Amino acid sequence: PILNAALGEIGELLHGPEGFDAANAKRSFRISGSDFFADLMMPELIMKLRRDAPGVTVEMVDSVFANTLDAIERFKVDFVFWPILDFPPWIDHLPIFAEPFVVVAPKGHPDLQRAGIGDGDKIPIDLYCDLEHSHFLPEGMVVDDVARGLEPLGRSRRVVASMPTFGGVYTQVVKAGLIAVLPKRFAQAKRSEGLITLHPLTVPFPPTQLCILWHRQFSHSAGHIWFRDTMHDILMKL
Repeated sequence: PILNAALGEIGELLHGPEGFDAANAKRSFRISGSDFFADLMMPELIMKLRRDAPGVTVEMVDSVFANTLDAIERFKVDFVFWPILDFPPWIDHLPIFAEPFVVVAPKGHPDLQRAGIGDGDKIPIDLYCDLEHSHFLPEGMVVDDVARGLEPLGRSRRVVASMPTFGGVYTQVVKAGLIAVLPKRFAQAKRSEGLITLHPLTVPFPPTQLCILWHRQFSHSAGHIWFRDTMHDILMKL
């Protein structure tokens, strides 16, 4: 399978973009990213493939933050969703969007109700720090914009649970009565279930600029171009 995939890539590179016939292609792509992308992009992507490229399959693997660039370099994945950074020269990328964040709380949170804070209201910093929090923290990820924003104020929040997925954080909010910071698009999608309220960030920080990464070796591969453009088009409509 690896040899066949390599030969397919060589053929695409030699023939240019017109060398990829999506309707008749037989191949698979592996992508890595958080469940933000699994929840918001994958259903539409699967329907697109079923309609326009029935022989193309997609496998989404666990997002491995500590080893992401290594996975690309070793050709273990075709594409990775990642915040935009200073990448090594062998990495190429396509910007997606800058994702803002919001605070989410379970609907009817007693402390918020007592304080008269409704859906869409900002939570004051004293109350925010006193409440119990769930936190998104995949293995190998150490960046914490919330903690970094609170530190200059001499404040910290009460994190009682860290989860490796946004879906896990959401579940702790709904079932354990915690509050959390989640990507805005993800939170808005979950809001339709009627179980949470959304609130502006208590400690503002800039949106995270996201992008699609791949090995530069495949920047002109017709199959890769078609697949990453397909993902990009879906994401830009979110």
